[in-house]
Amino acid sequence: MERCAIELAAALGPQVPVVAIGEDAAPPDVLAPRFTSLGGSLRGVARVFSVVRLRRWSAAVDGVVVVVGVWAALPLLVCRRRLPFAVVVWEHSMSPENLAANPSLRLLHRAARHLYGRADAVVAVSEVLAAELEQWLAAPPVIAIPNLLRDEDAAAGPPRREGQPEEPAGRRTSRKDDGRVVVLAVGRLVPVKNHELLLTALTRLPEDWVLDVAGDGPLREALSVRCERLGLGSRVRFLGHVPDMKPLYDSCDVVALPSHGETFGLAMLEAARHERDVVVTDFPMARALVPSLVPGRSSPADADSFASTLVEVVTSPTPPHERRAAAARREHFVDPKRVVDRWVHLLQSVAPDLDRHESKT
Repeated sequence: MERCAIELAAALGPQVPVVAIGEDAAPPDVLAPRFTSLGGSLRGVARVFSVVRLRRWSAAVDGVVVVVGVWAALPLLVCRRRLPFAVVVWEHSMSPENLAANPSLRLLHRAARHLYGRADAVVAVSEVLAAELEQWLAAPPVIAIPNLLRDEDAAAGPPRREGQPEEPAGRRTSRKDDGRVVVLAVGRLVPVKNHELLLTALTRLPEDWVLDVAGDGPLREALSVRCERLGLGSRVRFLGHVPDMKPLYDSCDVVALPSHGETFGLAMLEAARHERDVVVTDFPMARALVPSLVPGRSSPADADSFASTLVEVVTSPTPPHERRAAAARREHFVDPKRVVDRWVHLLQSVAPDLDRHESKT
């Protein structure tokens, strides 16, 4: 979510300041001139001190403040009635699947049910998440605005020139020199991402099928142990956080996303922009994206079905004309100008006297 906030702040303009409640690391270069940290990182119960930090900081703020995520929103909303500015909550995590998998998030959700009503507006990163939030949030209004996708290296695929023949839709050859079939998984190593299913599915596939896992998280050690017990030690690479994903997308045959659920589907959209088919489990956000905006197929959430669907996608990838049609719909959905215009309209609606460069993220 931090990456999406950086992209939005950059798109809204250079006069939009960015404030971190607690951050020790240096900000990205694009934000350095307008970045403020209110102190060092706060973790666990120490996060209660965010209320004190925010109250001190808020005395000199006007206009509108966009708070990113529940950890930032709750302490600000605690003191909302004393604040001289409008507050927009940007929510990205409170899906039923995330709540089921994360006890800490369930506790935050109980507080959010009471405190989110103090905001002037709530933004959800997808229509699917907005519908979920509206089930328990009577007010304020929930507005769905997709995240910005600004990967300069990603492409929807060049348009076919008139008279140019269609590419064959047969099986892609592996991009590994030794002929292996490469499955790529992208996402944090947390329970909701359901990597366990993918590891079990890999045992149902031939030994020349291998898995690259991009992402880190608290389950890394447990998943590594599970790999060894399944005899997959030589077929799976845990790569941790990968700043530049393009080489991994270029070298894989298919992107596997076995999540219990997603609120936006960033990994699905990025895979599509790199012209890679996806295999996903059947959950609401996957149904909204695949195959209409993201070429690929969904699978029941069992290892045998998931393995079979991987084979189907690799041997019969999406035909080029269907890929181009999905790309056109996708690029409209995440069009940067359209996304920024919706944000500007929202910010001006909650603070009518606001110039577009006066908001704070």
